[in-house]
Amino acid sequence: MAFGHKSISPWWALPIFGAILLLPLRPETCACAPPPTLELSILEMAQRNYFKEHGKFALNMNELEPSTVQPLLDRLDASSFRIEMDALPDRVIIYGTLKAEVPSDLLGIGIWKQNLPNMIMALAKPKQQNSSQDKLVQIKCVGRQNSLTKPNPPTYDGKKFTCPEGYRNTSAHSTD
Repeated sequence: MAFGHKSISPWWALPIFGAILLLPLRPETCACAPPPTLELSILEMAQRNYFKEHGKFALNMNELEPSTVQPLLDRLDASSFRIEMDALPDRVIIYGTLKAEVPSDLLGIGIWKQNLPNMIMALAKPKQQNSSQDKLVQIKCVGRQNSLTKPNPPTYDGKKFTCPEGYRNTSAHSTD
């Protein structure tokens, strides 16, 4: 039996095209939710400058330089991350927590999720005998998995930070 032009149904392609639309996209092809590295770095730099001027950390974002923080606040509404800051007199911890899971499939249904882990940055003045130095200890922790909850803060022993469980340290060092 030979196949004629009327015997082949065009519906055979529908499952193939449907499957293509549900395939996960590579993370580099979807720029809809970049990690909060820039936002956390802006806050970290603003806190560093505030500390150099005042000898302590700002307890809230309103105390920081408005020209530095205002563009950051304008970006936060469109961001997929919620930025929070916990400030103590000797240290500040800045969190970038995912607001909602971000789909990575072509239709945006949510069958596949982007891997957008939370981030933590922390700055502290080390407890040392010579307190006239302005050296600060910092750490950047990146989560191993997506999470919608605010992470535990990094532990601080007076000299260095340690990332909380489920986070890896990507840069711990002292800077001026």
